[in-house]
Parts: sequence; C-alpha cells; structure tokens
Amino acid sequence: MKKVYIVTHGDYSSYRIDAVFDKLELAEEYIRLHDEYYYNPVEEWELNPPYPRLREGWGFYKVEMCGNTTDVIEQKNPYDYDGYELRKEWYYYKDKVWIFNLYAKSEEHAAKIASEKKAMLIASGEVNMAIANPRLHYSKLVAYQPEEE
Repeated sequence: MKKVYIVTHGDYSSYRIDAVFDKLELAEEYIRLHDEYYYNPVEEWELNPPYPRLREGWGFYKVEMCGNTTDVIEQKNPYDYDGYELRKEWYYYKDKVWIFNLYAKSEEHAAKIASEKKAMLIASGEVNMAIANPRLHYSKLVAYQPEEE
C-alpha cells in the first residue's frame, strides 16, 4: 500500500496541514529545515485505503475474547463521537483479555476476523511485551484486508 507522510502543526481548532510527502525522509527533512518544535510528529496515512466498512451490509463490531469466551457486540453508530469520521479498526490487549473493534458482515464474521487477527498478532510476536508484563496494556490501529467477494 502506498503511504503519504503529513507534516502538521497545532491542535484542535488551530490544527493545520503544512505539507504532504511521499517519503518519510522528506517530511522529516522539512521539519528539520524549519522550527522542529513548532511541528507535530509526522503523520503516516495510507493512500487509497480499502474500505470494507463502506460496503453494503457491513457493520462495526466490538469483539471481546477471554479464554474460551468470545462476546460480539454490534455498534449501532459506525461514526466517532463527533459524527465526522468512520471509526478506525483497532485492538487492545491487557490481562489476557483481547478487545477488537472492526468492520464485518455479521457477528460470526466479526468473531472470525478477530480470531484470525489474534492468531496473526501472537505468531508475529507483536504483543509479546504485553503478554510478558500483564501490568502493561497494548493497543494499536490494525489494518484488515477483506476477502474478495
């Protein structure tokens, strides 16, 4: 997937985009050549991301997994609290509890996606720090590539 790197400054109502680059190095150089303390960290955005959530019939689900128990709850509103953006998919792990927020076609599909993503994250070693130290929590936005229909 192609990514763009965005240089911004400010926050809330004073948040502004200053420049957009196709390489992280160029965005970092832009900040170095200007006042480094003025800018926010470089934002990385996927260009033309897949949007399974925009397909007809897809919903937003919260999946909680603990041991052999999986609870799936459909979220009625797929938009964030301001109503401006579609919610992002992410997961959270703490104290042997996994929570996934994701887009799916049904509760069963949401449980399947969460189970597959959990297996991939464990196999990749990405959450070893959280598993090794249960006092920590680990959360991250995650990408999901839907299967072709």
